Amino acid sequence: YPAKYLGKQLVTFRKDAVVFNCDAPTASITITDASGVNVYSGTSINPTLITIELNATEPGEYYLEIELGEARLSGYFTL
Repeated sequence: YPAKYLGKQLVTFRKDAVVFNCDAPTASITITDASGVNVYSGTSINPTLITIELNATEPGEYYLEIELGEARLSGYFTL
């Protein structure tokens, strides 16, 4: 599973997780499936490494949105 940049942020997509380093004071993450259903939503304060486990999530295409302070990063990925 490849890593890719969303803006300047390197995000690694594994078969069961999304992982990225973070140096912002807060990070808000939302993942939705192809039909727009929210499968993950969370906020971390002073994070350094964020791992979102997706073991129980069905294979398919998903949309990831990460808010780091005033920056917003987004993109599609496939499990």
